[in-house]
Amino acid sequence: MIPQLAPDIHEMIIDNLHDDKRTLSSCTLVSPSWTYSSRRYLFETIKVSGVVDEFEPFVKYLQESPHISTLIRHLRLLGNSSRRTFLCLHVLVDILSNLPRLRRLDLEEIWSTSSSCTCRSSKSISNSCFSVKQLSINTVIFTTLENVISFFSLYSVVEHLHVNSVSMRDWGDADPDYLNTLAQGFSGDFGVQSLQLRASFGDATFMQFFCDILRYAPSRHTLHSIRAEFLDWDDVATLGRLLQAIGPTIRHLAFDGLNELEKFDLPMQWHDLNLSSCSHLQSVFLVVVVSDIYDDLHDPFNYPLAMIRMMPRTVQNITFQLLSTVVHVKKNCENMDNYDWPIIAQLAFCRPWLSQPPCCHRGEATRVMHPGPSTFLSFAGPA
Repeated sequence: MIPQLAPDIHEMIIDNLHDDKRTLSSCTLVSPSWTYSSRRYLFETIKVSGVVDEFEPFVKYLQESPHISTLIRHLRLLGNSSRRTFLCLHVLVDILSNLPRLRRLDLEEIWSTSSSCTCRSSKSISNSCFSVKQLSINTVIFTTLENVISFFSLYSVVEHLHVNSVSMRDWGDADPDYLNTLAQGFSGDFGVQSLQLRASFGDATFMQFFCDILRYAPSRHTLHSIRAEFLDWDDVATLGRLLQAIGPTIRHLAFDGLNELEKFDLPMQWHDLNLSSCSHLQSVFLVVVVSDIYDDLHDPFNYPLAMIRMMPRTVQNITFQLLSTVVHVKKNCENMDNYDWPIIAQLAFCRPWLSQPPCCHRGEATRVMHPGPSTFLSFAGPA
């Protein structure tokens, strides 16, 4: 913190504030002469990285700076990939308690623990109830089952939950009857509205617990949208277990990395995805990587076609995003006219309930071309 600034520096920052608020939002400069509207943009996003002592100094900073803590909307707690950075749940509770207007929380490269911390928190984990618009956990390791339950029980509502490379370390020491522990761990409601699972989103142990949390925790029926990125068929099977547990609540699905599955040279295993359990599914968004070579052996729509054939009859809209993998993007987009568009139309209308094309042009697919690396194809069935 710099309590006083030289007049010329103060004037320079104020002059640039209106031109580049995004850059200045990460600054840690403050002056009493600044207006409230100016200061609130400076502290809208805070990033804490490379810290020691389990983030306790940051708690002290928030407690001593109430005029700043009320301005923070986005908090990023970043660990160090070269060494373990621990975050005790009691410390996390103290941090969240001092941020009444927090809307987004990002945790990255963190070891989450609750049993071996030395902090003395004034807040109780069991009585905590926070609401955030977006929660992102990236490369986070939970030490025990109880730690996983305690972490998610902190939140009453999470509109958007992002999970990437999350694991649990000590599964062998957990209670075999963990469902009872799970039921007792959630004293209040826990609701997630939108879920995004990125590549290698979690090991099998964590995802098993995570599926049960969404299935058995109170207010579990709020989840309606899932977006997943696949690296292998294990990711497909993991998401399938989740859909089997909560499929009837899902309205929207989005999938990335469908073409990545082809490199394993294995039979398609879309039945593991349990799409039939999504009895109220309405829309599907598919990202397909398209190369500049089109032939029967490398048809980029083989895997999406197999998936579409397994979708329930409730689907009303299917959207493809075609991503080019070649360097000369413009040339590749020009060559898109060489693709067999009737095959793509067949993808949209291969099911009986999608017998009529969206524009009633005798089965021709609707094509919307945009300049740049992507082409969007949107197919809509009858209302």
